[in-house]
Amino acid sequence: MNGIFNDGFTTFDLESKTSLIRGSQTDVDITYHETESDAIIGIRPLMSPYTNDSNPQTIFTRIENTTTNCFDISS
Repeated sequence: MNGIFNDGFTTFDLESKTSLIRGSQTDVDITYHETESDAIIGIRPLMSPYTNDSNPQTIFTRIENTTTNCFDISS
């Protein structure tokens, strides 16, 4: 946890999970989103480091194939 207060908010390095999500795939883009709708549409990707705005908070990941533009969403 960052800071001295236990307020339920902290800063996350979202990119630390990118290689785990990508696995052995080489032709994918990984983006992180606050809402499932944003992930589906592919808008407003989160920047890393990211500080949560609620606790608990679900982050949605868009995994998009750069060749076919097909995508999958995960939370």
